[in-house]
Amino acid sequence: MALLRQFRGGLPLVATRAFSSTAGPRIVTPAPAALSGCLAHQPSGLVRHFSEEANNKYSYPVLGPAPLVEIPNPTFVEASDMYETSITTLDNGLVVASEDSTGMWSCINVIVGVGPRHEPLEIEGVSYFLDRLAFRSTSKYSHADMIAELQKMGGNFTCTSNRETMMYTGTVFHHHLEEAMDLLAEVVLRPLITEDEVQEQRENMEWEQSEIIDRADVFLPELLHLAAYGYQTLGMPHVCCNSTGRTAEEITAFRERHYVPSKMAISGAGVDHDVLVGLAEKYFGHVGPSAETSSGIVLPPTPTGAAEYTGGLRFFPMDRSPSNNALGVDLTQIGLGFKGTSWADDDLYAYAVLQLLLGGGLSFSVGGPGKGVFTRMYSHILNLHPWVYLAQVMNLSYEDSGFFFFQGAAPPAQAQTLMDLFLREVEMLAVGQVPQAELERAQRQLMAHLLMNLESKPIVAEDIGRQVLAFQKRLSAAELMERIEAVTAEDIKRIANIMVQSPPAVAGYGDVTKLHPYEYFEEAVASIAAKGASSATAP
Repeated sequence: MALLRQFRGGLPLVATRAFSSTAGPRIVTPAPAALSGCLAHQPSGLVRHFSEEANNKYSYPVLGPAPLVEIPNPTFVEASDMYETSITTLDNGLVVASEDSTGMWSCINVIVGVGPRHEPLEIEGVSYFLDRLAFRSTSKYSHADMIAELQKMGGNFTCTSNRETMMYTGTVFHHHLEEAMDLLAEVVLRPLITEDEVQEQRENMEWEQSEIIDRADVFLPELLHLAAYGYQTLGMPHVCCNSTGRTAEEITAFRERHYVPSKMAISGAGVDHDVLVGLAEKYFGHVGPSAETSSGIVLPPTPTGAAEYTGGLRFFPMDRSPSNNALGVDLTQIGLGFKGTSWADDDLYAYAVLQLLLGGGLSFSVGGPGKGVFTRMYSHILNLHPWVYLAQVMNLSYEDSGFFFFQGAAPPAQAQTLMDLFLREVEMLAVGQVPQAELERAQRQLMAHLLMNLESKPIVAEDIGRQVLAFQKRLSAAELMERIEAVTAEDIKRIANIMVQSPPAVAGYGDVTKLHPYEYFEEAVASIAAKGASSATAP
């Protein structure tokens, strides 16, 4: 017999269910006062009685009281970093970092500090090829053998990239950890990169490029980065690139130039650190500190120097705006960006809080009751203007720069109005003061997102790898919480005024005929900067 105690309307309720060859129903009835504090127990089960005289009511046998099983008081633990991050540097300079945790599986990454920003203009798109050619044939495995190994382990293997890094990931049960490391070493250090494989990817990429125009979440950030940084460093295309002309020799030479221990890190979550160090030494310890060239060609020099934010305008006019959206209407995709901050800057946390404060998303759905509706993109724009399909804010930080931008979608006739609404939000931040309750809500949201993400081993492994590759250390969750909580309303106003000191980056595609020229946005941002300066000096 299963017993369940509930409280409904202030009255204690008893719910019991009898299990027999004719399973009885679940019956809920107010408990007699004599049963307060205890549950009824009926060894022989609950008998259902029915009679017309009882006016179709249930009647019950007399139930004798029995005490509840004594339940001990819960013991709560205080928040702490249960698992420490251990870091070891091999003799060849390769950094190995990990965090052990409970569970039956592990996640390991090999992160390489290379991406489109390191590409010479003459071989644009080579990083995109490296991403797509991962887990193909190697010196040890044919492509068919590679697939068989992946299926045998039953794990999850991926390659992901951004403008600065390539990351190869394997998630497997503990007993497959060495096989996973062996496979990652083959993929990272000894890919064959045959001409047939390259040709296959050329054909795939031609199709991807034709479809990417319908992906505003991909295509618009590409335009915005190009407007913000020009055709250099962080402005080099990540996915919207002219890469079909790359050869197998160029791809191999680029990989050999950059896949060296000083630019690599191995990270893991849910794995013993000594075990991971031993595997890293076995499979990566022999790699020399400098690149070995076997492709037989000489590449142009790698771009050096910090990323230079310039601002600017990039429109991609189309006869008709894309209409592949939930509303099925033509929409102009627009973006307004500003210079942000790097990973190493102390203002990183203020920019992250500001992103959560502004928030945003689609008008079609906010993902559930109350989710996100208190952010300014909803309360100031989406909830008040039904013609706005998308209004959101993104904050991207890189090694030596950052990019903070608004992204939106609206019918062509209202596209400039949405741009003006974005400018108004920037002005409110630069001139006004964020209420404390609104600031604290954004801080709590950011901390909640961070802590929930750290429940995932793949995210923990990625976080470890990216931090040690950039800083040779890892900040704990407690340290991150402390820095987020330290952000003040004055910090938000200060960074808003910093953003408007640089020229804006403006981008759009679809029907852009109603959008104003770049001079309009320059003057608007300069006016906001002047107002912000005046408010700072006002008594």
